Order: sequence, then structure tokens, then C-alpha cells
Amino acid sequence: MLVKLSLLLFGSLLFNLVLWQFLKRSKVYQVIYELSPQTHQTKFKTPSFGGIGIILTILIGSLFLLPLSVPVIWLLAVLVTFSLIGFIDDLTSALKGKNRGLSARQKFGLQLICALLLLLAASFTITPISLGMIGVFAFVMVGSSNATNLTDGLDGLLGGLSLLTSIGFLVYGLVEAQPLFIHFSAIMIVSLISFLIFNIHPAKFFMGDTGSLALGAVFAGLCVLMGTPWPLLPLGGVYIIETLSVIIQVAYFKRTQKRIFLMSPLHHHFELMGLSEIQTVMIFWLLGAVFLGIFIIAL
Repeated sequence: MLVKLSLLLFGSLLFNLVLWQFLKRSKVYQVIYELSPQTHQTKFKTPSFGGIGIILTILIGSLFLLPLSVPVIWLLAVLVTFSLIGFIDDLTSALKGKNRGLSARQKFGLQLICALLLLLAASFTITPISLGMIGVFAFVMVGSSNATNLTDGLDGLLGGLSLLTSIGFLVYGLVEAQPLFIHFSAIMIVSLISFLIFNIHPAKFFMGDTGSLALGAVFAGLCVLMGTPWPLLPLGGVYIIETLSVIIQVAYFKRTQKRIFLMSPLHHHFELMGLSEIQTVMIFWLLGAVFLGIFIIAL
């Protein structure tokens, strides 16, 4: 398996290299949010859609290295479905020449409908899920997808945190002797390592919603297969903090016309405090590693 994973890593690196060159020549640049910190405005010629490499690596790795059981096919369906939502959002943003693609209502509606359909499919084909738990898992899947999307704001930030989350699911698979979790998580780790080589500061390309929406949904999908959403509390701890910072900021501003944070999500607050992008990413990676340690100890 290690040899196969090494070959997958090599193939993924080669594909990402070609993808980077193609995106540069095509001038598919990330539209930078005008209110983001000034240091981000210099990234206006950094391509987006880098998440395509993550998705294809996971797809190809799973199809060639895993037995095509119903749970594997379902996980890949979750991956592709939410990736397509992200791709539509990225493409709409690129065509509009604006930082926002789909409206919040459009994106949330698509995510919720897809999550419910996927969970109903899981209930019929993998294991029965009560209507109440379908509602819970739909909330977790949509919430996790949006949380990873909000976290994807600095070079290497979400890629590194997703790597830590994937390691958590890998450890769970080892402890509980669950081959699907071991092998699928290993494939995710390979895809994220390959992506990070091109996304570490200064990023050669950005993940985009194509990757960020899919990663959060797949993490929730793994929890569905575990039968409980609770592992995402520690494994998604940083994503939750990032999301709460946005919710608190918006709610407090609407009530008082004042801000608690210099800017949300929280990683921008650290930047505006004077920390460099690299320093901020390292702090959040360290926090993610602490949450990972908590999860492993609790197993």
C-alpha cells in the first residue's frame, strides 16, 4: 500500500504542476476581496481552482486503491457533489470578476438539498438513519462545508488543517481496525501533501470553493459512517472557531455598530494585529495539532 500511495503522490504532484501552469496561462485568477488585508491585494494574479488537484487525487486514488464498496462510492459522491457546488461558485465568481459567485441563499440551498439527498441515500444503502439524525447530519455536513470554506483564507491554512483532520480519521481507523478509514484517510493525506507543496506561502494557486466545500463535506461524511457527529468537535475545532468568529462579529455589529474583532474570520484579526501570514498560519496549525491530540487521547 505504501508503494501505491507513493506512486499516487508522484502522480498528484505531476498533475498539480501541469494544473498550475494551465491555470496561469489561462489567467484564471482568484478575485481578491476588496476589504481583505492589504497584504492580500498583491495576490490578484494567483490562480484559483487548485482544489481540482485534491479532488482528482482522492477520486483516482480511491478508484484504484480501494475496493469499490457502497460506503466508498457514497463518500466519493459526497466529495464530487460538494466539489461541483464549489466549482460553480468559483466559476461564477471568475466570470463576474467579483469575489462572490453564488449568493449565500443559492449556495446554502444547494448544499442543504444535496446533503439531504446524500444522507437519504446512505440510509437506504449503507445503514438506516432516523429522520432526526438525518437532520442532524445534514446540519453538520452543510456547517462543516461552510466552516472549511471560511477557514480557507491564507496560504496553506486550510490545507494544513485538513491534513491534521485527515490524520485524526486515520488514527481512528487504526485504533478501531477500520480499513476504510485507514485507506481513505491515507489517500486524503497524500492529496493534501501534494496540494500544500503548491499552496504554502507564497501560494502558486488557491484551493477555491472547489476544494474547500468538498473537504468539509467529506469530513462530515466520515462521521456519518462512524454513526456520530461528535468527532468533528475536536477534529474540526479550528473550523468551528473561525465560523463562530464570523457569527459573533456579524451579530455584534448589527446590534452595536461596533466590531469585536479587527476583521473576521479570525485569521484576518491576527494579521491586522501585526502578525505575518506565515506566523498566523503556524499558530492555527499548532491549535489544530492540539485539537488532534485531544481527539487521539479521547479515543
